[in-house]
Amino acid sequence: MEGLGKIPYVNGWVVFTASAVLLFLGAVYSSSVVSFLSMIAAAIPAPLTGNLIFVVLLLSGTIALVLKVLDAPKPRLGSGKRFASLERQLARRPGVKNPSALAAHIGRQKYGKQRFQKLAVQGQRRR
Repeated sequence: MEGLGKIPYVNGWVVFTASAVLLFLGAVYSSSVVSFLSMIAAAIPAPLTGNLIFVVLLLSGTIALVLKVLDAPKPRLGSGKRFASLERQLARRPGVKNPSALAAHIGRQKYGKQRFQKLAVQGQRRR
């Protein structure tokens, strides 16, 4: 029962098809959608310039890909990948001097001292 989030059986093809149909219907019934698609079609390289069908398929594929990436499962707990990801996010923030210490503090708050220590040991073993 693969799906997007909590919606079963909604895979990439369903999203792709639904977004393509909606874009086509929007192009038929709405002048603002046509102008948006035409603007994108004008920016496409020479052989495909002005091809609205290609633009609709390109946008539909992009929407399906973005939704698939957003629905990707988190890494397994104890693998160390979640901790590394949090470290990278914290390192980008201004004013954070030691992102690994802050990530460890957040982990201890979330999981408790004993459980976090057990996860840290598992993460060290996997390195």
